[in-house]
Amino acid sequence: MNKLFSFARLAHSYFNGVSQNLLYYFFKIEPVRYSNAVFLINTQCNSRCAMCSSYTIKPLPGEMTTEQVIDTLNKLKKHNSNIKISFVGGEPTLRPDFDLILGHCNKLNIIFTIVTNGIILNENKAENILLHKPFAVHVSLDSLDKDTYKKIRGVDRVESVKTNINILIQIAKKLRSKTFIGIKTVITSENINEISNLSDFAQSVKAGGIHYQPVLVFSEDHGSARLMPKQSEEINKQVNILLERIKNNNKIILNSISNLKSWTKYFEGSIEKRRFCSTSMQNIFIMSDGKIKLCERYDETIGNILNYDSIDSIIKNNNAIIHRKMMTSCQRHCSFIFSRGIKDYISLVIRHIRN
Repeated sequence: MNKLFSFARLAHSYFNGVSQNLLYYFFKIEPVRYSNAVFLINTQCNSRCAMCSSYTIKPLPGEMTTEQVIDTLNKLKKHNSNIKISFVGGEPTLRPDFDLILGHCNKLNIIFTIVTNGIILNENKAENILLHKPFAVHVSLDSLDKDTYKKIRGVDRVESVKTNINILIQIAKKLRSKTFIGIKTVITSENINEISNLSDFAQSVKAGGIHYQPVLVFSEDHGSARLMPKQSEEINKQVNILLERIKNNNKIILNSISNLKSWTKYFEGSIEKRRFCSTSMQNIFIMSDGKIKLCERYDETIGNILNYDSIDSIIKNNNAIIHRKMMTSCQRHCSFIFSRGIKDYISLVIRHIRN
């Protein structure tokens, strides 16, 4: 029942976001409430991913303290009681106070998800996380092959991650947890031939699902550029395999049919002009030092949460107004990025009821 209540809260936020988009698009009425917060609570990471631009070996000076993170969570809850927070990094599970942070989310009845590389997700850590009742835990897995994994993630830990995914799923079963456990896969030139095999793995371990995200190229001289797939024949082959599986009622693949069909054009570098980008209307991105952005693709910030009494005062300032105007008309090549719509939530509710 608690899970169904969370779905209802998410649906409320979703429709609130849709209405804000329409009001801004037609009447330029500024948004009053954000439905999603991506909280980068640290930059320290135990992976060295070629496509990442936000990891560090050690914590950066100026990262928010436990008290500052807790205060930020309070402000987010006050801003929108139904807000969904996604904890990312770096590697969020490396924070020594991560258990305290999740405990406070639970205390405030905040809907939250976690994105982790799964490297240190041992039995104790997995159980502690699940006991805090996250809405979802997404584990990154880009290859089943040792060498390919290391080329993408920079470390030789694929067997650990596969084992820890199993551990997480088994503990969730033991606890009768309703947490959605998914696998996230970044599509690159190194693993394009493995895409369908990864969905087989997700099916075999009984994960909640797998979703694929084509690699995001930050700039031509960034490490992500060399990972852009150019093997058009293999891309089409893998897309067709996934499409066929979806048509045969395979529930493990979370990407929509339209999302899968867009990969070919994306990898070719084709850009379809869009009228409106809603990212800056629905999402706020909180950096590890408290700075807030309206889109992770932009360097510009609209303020620092540590210097404001509330989220409301930040999203209404002049910087926010200027950035929203710029970002809603943005034509950057990232519209493929996975996001859930109402059909996805309905599908998850049905799956929850059946289970």
